[in-house]
Amino acid sequence: MKSKAIVMGWTLLGFLVAGGASTACSRVIKPGRPVWAVSHQHGKYTPDKYIIGVGLASSAKDAKQKATDQIMEDLRTRLAGELKVRGAKLVIAGSPALTPSSAHELLSGLPEAHEVLAWSDTKGDRHYSMVAMNRTELVSSTRAQVKEWDMQGMELVGKAGAGMSDSPYSSLVNLMAATLLRVQTEQQRALLAVIDPSPPPAQKGPSLEELLTRVQDLLGRVRMTATYGKELSLNADAKQAVLVLSVDLKTAQTSVPFSGCPVAFESKGLKPVMTRVDPAGMATGRLQGLAEHAGQTLSVHAHMDGGTMLQDSGVDMDDARFAGIRKIFESKSAEFHLKLIDKRAQKIAIAMAETRGGELRQNSRVVELLQRKLMSKGYNVFAFDELDVQLPQDPTPKTMSEAFRNKADLLIYGVAASSLERKVSHGLVFVKATAQVVLVRVDTGKVLVQKGFSAKSPGMDLASASARAFASLARKIAAALEEQGGITK
Repeated sequence: MKSKAIVMGWTLLGFLVAGGASTACSRVIKPGRPVWAVSHQHGKYTPDKYIIGVGLASSAKDAKQKATDQIMEDLRTRLAGELKVRGAKLVIAGSPALTPSSAHELLSGLPEAHEVLAWSDTKGDRHYSMVAMNRTELVSSTRAQVKEWDMQGMELVGKAGAGMSDSPYSSLVNLMAATLLRVQTEQQRALLAVIDPSPPPAQKGPSLEELLTRVQDLLGRVRMTATYGKELSLNADAKQAVLVLSVDLKTAQTSVPFSGCPVAFESKGLKPVMTRVDPAGMATGRLQGLAEHAGQTLSVHAHMDGGTMLQDSGVDMDDARFAGIRKIFESKSAEFHLKLIDKRAQKIAIAMAETRGGELRQNSRVVELLQRKLMSKGYNVFAFDELDVQLPQDPTPKTMSEAFRNKADLLIYGVAASSLERKVSHGLVFVKATAQVVLVRVDTGKVLVQKGFSAKSPGMDLASASARAFASLARKIAAALEEQGGITK
């Protein structure tokens, strides 16, 4: 992608030819070739002030074009060689910052060289043309461009430093924009080396190496962590799967949300989701089109979106010079796994009362954990409050089956409880969780499993010990129902 700044810089040079002349020269018609046609020199257009090209052709138009091509080809060859030498020393994360192929781009915006001398023989079948470009003005303008971009780069670096504590992604964008300017400035310095024999202007601001060190240090401190949905099971007919991750920048004392950072959620067979990190440091991916993948487990790869980051910085997302930086950026990633339950599978409902410390609780931990455990194995499981069911006052296999008729194929119901078992030294406690569970076939009311379960777990406090005990209890119940109850997917 041609830089707008480069094009504007060259546009200003449109008048810089042959002393600023804009009218065509008069053509001399003589039988003998002029001296300049042979020597490619003229006292009025000396090499220190002008870039000269001479062309010979069977038409005046073609002669002028050949003279122009001679200038451009000479500049292109010399500039490509200079870029190759400099590019070997300037590298962006493994990719050359300067490449010979960019010579064409750099020169494509130069002003058209104007014809200053022309000659035709008396027969009209031989034509010579001399075109000239004002070297002095071109050098002056290029030096001015280098100075201007140096100053702009320093301003961007200053903004990056000022925003690091509260807006680190914006700081990264500013550093990347400054890096692009430095690359463009180095290209202009390569051009100066070709057209100007005098010493180059002094560099101002950080070098390319220093800028890249700052960029890579910043990226090295970015962390991405899956916070919700890392192992998610849900029904395939759900409208969407919601996955959440956190992205922050680790600092010496704390961490700062990497807000504004672009993030992509990608999975084979699903439409990619592009989003950005919010002010709290969270990025949410809402994946749709799940029904086509019923019964499958999908891997979702979430990563920072390097192409959008480059675009935010003013860099073409396909610029090969920044491919290494993009790869580092996109290496910040997190993995999710979606288990999509086929809605045609056997529907299992769970209805369990729960007491903790002797008190009846509205939100049953064992129901949540048991549902999650069974769904992770591919079962189609619903908590009773998802099915709009009125529970009977006297829960028996018959009354519970009647309540869930046409709502589920199998029903798990019962009572779970937890209590403090004992305390030991250093604050460690043990909690015992118990459950009486019944598995019923809804259409017939037949009891498939009726069994008691218990689990005991330690923790540093009552809450952590209770959570572990219920998790262990849910695993035991799920295993027993699979083995003895005839649960099928």
